[in-house]
Amino acid sequence: MSLLCFTDTQAQGIKFEQGLTWAQVKVKAKAENKYIFLDCFATWCVPCKTMDESVYPVKEVGDAFNEKFISVKVQMDRTEFDDPTIKKWYGDANTIQKNYTVTAFPTFLFFSPEGTPVHKETGTLNAEGFIMLSKDALNPERQYYSILKNFQPGKIDTSELKGLAISFQNADKILAEKLALDYLNRIPKSAYGKPDNLAFITRFANDSLILKIGIQYVSQLKHKQIAKKNNLDFIERLKNVPEIQLIAKKYIDGQPQKQLFTKENLAFLFTFTKTLKDRGFGVAYHEADRVDNTLGRKGFAQQMCDWVIFTTEISPLLSVEFQKKENYKEPDFATMQAEIAEKYNSDYANRNILNGKVKWFGFLKTKDNKYWPDYLKYRIQQVETLRSDTLSGMGPITINVDAWNIFLYSTNIAQLKTAIKWMTGIIARNPNVGPYMDTYANLLYKVGDKDAAIIWQKKAVSQSPSDKGILSNLDKMKNGEATWPLK
Repeated sequence: MSLLCFTDTQAQGIKFEQGLTWAQVKVKAKAENKYIFLDCFATWCVPCKTMDESVYPVKEVGDAFNEKFISVKVQMDRTEFDDPTIKKWYGDANTIQKNYTVTAFPTFLFFSPEGTPVHKETGTLNAEGFIMLSKDALNPERQYYSILKNFQPGKIDTSELKGLAISFQNADKILAEKLALDYLNRIPKSAYGKPDNLAFITRFANDSLILKIGIQYVSQLKHKQIAKKNNLDFIERLKNVPEIQLIAKKYIDGQPQKQLFTKENLAFLFTFTKTLKDRGFGVAYHEADRVDNTLGRKGFAQQMCDWVIFTTEISPLLSVEFQKKENYKEPDFATMQAEIAEKYNSDYANRNILNGKVKWFGFLKTKDNKYWPDYLKYRIQQVETLRSDTLSGMGPITINVDAWNIFLYSTNIAQLKTAIKWMTGIIARNPNVGPYMDTYANLLYKVGDKDAAIIWQKKAVSQSPSDKGILSNLDKMKNGEATWPLK
């Protein structure tokens, strides 16, 4: 259990200075021989609010900061609601942002009592992590600007390098990569295979030199070594690297069929299944039941085949580049369906052509509202199919968006009632979500069930009282006005 505790008042947490200018803050810090902590935030920043609510009020955080730091909150954006005190900081905030490359929020800047920058960090931390940050800001061996100024490969103990690289990854990507590379160049190559080091390489794989280390590590693995879970996981994390893909293909092609059917091997196999020629497609297509049973995921093999068939047979004909050449002519779905049915079977053809029509008319509706009826027709068919598919991933948010689109763009009673059916189930499983109730109520209202609509809209208001759109819809319903856009 954490020893950190939350308090009822901000007074026991960090005490932020009020009313001082940046120049006055520096004078006060020097006079009191305290370091300076600047919380650089933006009014729209949700992680910044998380720090305000969950970290700064903690007593132990206050104890760590108030004794050794002058703490100041610096608003980096500008709003019409800014008071005179905030406006006085506009110039200094702009200078701080430029001088110390504040590009993400929250950013934490630390200065010595003399006003010299010593440390920097970006992103939310929990209370324990924030207390540790305060200690790093006071430690010359871990201060960001000290390390940035003095860094030379081979000088910092390897026991420190890994943690330093990770801690600076948000504040300074380039410095973090230098530290990471120094660490990897100095530890024995035999240590690369440790789980924490493989995770470390993955974390910094955007750096070409570190990625090269990862590729070299994988390339020297023997067939049996690749089969170890740590190595399989590492290769999967680098699945988009061409060199890794070649190594993975060689491993997959060398696996005897009888050894493929473990969860680990199948997961690895399908990670690198992208085309009809890949071994994974043949395994999923010809041994679907065995694949599903091994993975414990009914219908997975079908979904895998559908994805490969769609990306191979249909997606290229729907791409923006291809359609520009075709002057956005509707694809010949009938011919495509016949060809897919002949190559595979009619079930694969029906599903994939339906998906193709949804994608095609989904694109057209963004260019012209007249295509909404076609889109909704095929989208409803698709959703009705997917809702019976345990692998569909059709969560309540997706269904709610689809139902709302039907409400906005359809006058077809059957379609509206289908959306009502969907939302009845969504609300039963999510009984306290105002926007879901709002969708349900608006659908009821559009099919003419005004009394039931108002009852549900009142429930939506009770769950989301600050949502002006939901409140407005209730007023419109009471007044008998349309809540959907009129042509």
